[in-house]
Amino acid sequence: MTPSSSSVLGGGSLVLTGTEFAASGNEVNLGGTECVITAESETEISCTIPDHTPGQYDVELSVPGKGFADTSQIGDFTFTLKITGVSPNSGSILGGTTVTIPGEGFGTNSSLVKVTFGSSSECEIITLIDEQIECVTKQVLQTHTISNQGIHPEVGTGYQWIPLEKDIMVGETVCFWWSVPDAVEGKKFTVYQTASDDEDDDDYDGSGFHAGPPTPKGSYCFTFKAPGTYYYSNKAIKDGTKIIYMKGTINVKNDSIAENVDVMVGDYKALHDMSETGRK
Repeated sequence: MTPSSSSVLGGGSLVLTGTEFAASGNEVNLGGTECVITAESETEISCTIPDHTPGQYDVELSVPGKGFADTSQIGDFTFTLKITGVSPNSGSILGGTTVTIPGEGFGTNSSLVKVTFGSSSECEIITLIDEQIECVTKQVLQTHTISNQGIHPEVGTGYQWIPLEKDIMVGETVCFWWSVPDAVEGKKFTVYQTASDDEDDDDYDGSGFHAGPPTPKGSYCFTFKAPGTYYYSNKAIKDGTKIIYMKGTINVKNDSIAENVDVMVGDYKALHDMSETGRK
């Protein structure tokens, strides 16, 4: 059998040699996927290697009128795509870290290769060979949304921030937005920082973030540059005999984020084999 391995994208030619094949009508499968025959005789078969998930797979050759050929002497066929290391194994959440990823089966076409850390952070490829990727991490900071569309237990939707408490990272942004139904008159909202989470503390602390004068509809974004616990509020709203306090909390953390690295080639995800470098 030549070759005994391929990229997960396939496309090359596989040649099987032996005896007592059929002159026509033979069928070849690699890991359950057809290898389309392009030439065949009683001693040699050529077929086009299909695309396939990475791993080692049985080779099956079905010969008309004779059943399956004995392929025990040729071993498995390997679709190669794996990561064998990551260096360095940490970097700034602001991005800009050059990461080297050794492995096998990456190919040389960067348009078909994608590197990600976790579900949201991509690593931009700068050099690519079949056995190694170099990429630069991108910023992992997110923008979060808080609205006034939470459900207050007494007066219903539109009088409670949602979520009431939000955990974010240093450097991330929170965008508040609020609206009042057209049928409701006289109600206005804003948002500003308060000194405490006391329910009746709805006074601006004098130095923190502030969205400005109340409006029926509006939005305001603020980027948190220091860790800590931030309390915020809208001025208490009177609804009949009720006084509604709209309080919320934002916890800004300076923690690191641990994410797995993944490499996709086409539609296929690389296997992780860190045993070759000792990395996990």
